[in-house]
Amino acid sequence: MKEKPTEQVTITLPSDLYQQLRSQAHRNHLCLADYIRKKVEPHITSPSLGKLPLREIIARTTPHSIPPDARLDFYT
Repeated sequence: MKEKPTEQVTITLPSDLYQQLRSQAHRNHLCLADYIRKKVEPHITSPSLGKLPLREIIARTTPHSIPPDARLDFYT
């Protein structure tokens, strides 16, 4: 059984944008809410941090202004 999200968000759109989104949703055989939800949901393009080696996690999560060799000390 698919769970429906309990949180509802109301957005106000200009009428021309509303009409454009509604027609795109209709072309994709979706209701407007599902179409917007599909557009808004995040797209994961890289592997999750948990699957990466420690050196790669540190490189992605520390500020780039810190030299690479000093990044290990950033968390201590």
